[in-house]
Amino acid sequence: MATPVTGILRTARRKAAQGELPVWRQLLEMAYLLLRHRIGPGYYLTARMWRRAVPFAAKCRHWNGDRYLRHVHAINDPRYYKVSQNKLVEKALLRTLGIPTVELVGLFHCPKGQAADGTRLADPEDLRRVLAARVGMRLFFKPAEGDNGHGVFALDVAEGEAELVLSRPLDGAALTVEELAARLSGMPNGTVIEHCIDQHPELARLNPSSVNTLRMWVLDDGGTPRVVGAFLRIGRAGSEADNTAQGGLPCPIDLVSGRIRHALDQTLDCNEHAVHPDSGVPLAGLPIPYWEECVALACNAVRVLPGARFAGMDIAVSRTGPLVVEYNVEPNYHGAALFDVPHGELFAAQPGPLAENEAAGGRPAARGA
Repeated sequence: MATPVTGILRTARRKAAQGELPVWRQLLEMAYLLLRHRIGPGYYLTARMWRRAVPFAAKCRHWNGDRYLRHVHAINDPRYYKVSQNKLVEKALLRTLGIPTVELVGLFHCPKGQAADGTRLADPEDLRRVLAARVGMRLFFKPAEGDNGHGVFALDVAEGEAELVLSRPLDGAALTVEELAARLSGMPNGTVIEHCIDQHPELARLNPSSVNTLRMWVLDDGGTPRVVGAFLRIGRAGSEADNTAQGGLPCPIDLVSGRIRHALDQTLDCNEHAVHPDSGVPLAGLPIPYWEECVALACNAVRVLPGARFAGMDIAVSRTGPLVVEYNVEPNYHGAALFDVPHGELFAAQPGPLAENEAAGGRPAARGA
């Protein structure tokens, strides 16, 4: 969706008043980037190009969405995209090849659902049996195909006097098994049910209501796979989701030290925060637990993706180490803006002439961050 002109002007004025580029210069740069590179004002603001410290040449090395997708489609075979779009398929691939991932309970689907133990999981009675074996646990429910955290929710499973008690962790709202089954039946491709991740205490304290995960861009340019950008996503108070599309805070990470640089809010201003705006927990300089293991896991996991040399890996850090939550062979191109590194630099070592990229064609939109 286009960024409102009034919002752009207000943000430009605020940044100019804070000592950044004057309004006329910001608007001139926006116009040039839009006409010459088809980079819109919204991306200009997300990448905080109003900063005096950012050379204009670096701004021109960012790509628009179409150019980014052409490049991604040239290095990732589009025939395999469905593998990463289906959470059950990608989880099966990761588990088969020994990549640590979240424990699967099963796929609820009418009429084809199946639990991880091979039993049927397609109706309320099946669901009741599976949940009864997990009393005292918290489970996550995810659409088998979806992104940006839409439709994801958690439930605590408890034993009542006559029936299982299913309740939402945040507000305690209760569901019956029949109500849950009816809700899940609305998912045309089924719902993946997983165990809750026992995230590392250092990350849990940042926002206890959400599992706060890493998004890591991993590139295999024919040599050793490497992480070219990473940020931690932290949920806001009272939210189960850490996704930036649902208000989560992206926190760019220094790849060498594995420490958070700062947090960015999701307003047009993209303000930096040294502490969490809700909890007040310090963020700037915070080390990511098991950072080296996270990097190694992300680089190892990209090797198992059929026909893919680039992926946005979602990594959770548990008490005992990192796990792959899921991967994305078409991560949102705004990631480069959050890493504060232009696409032209992130993919600089990736071979392949522009002609190959152009021939690969384009897809309508990148999946979420």
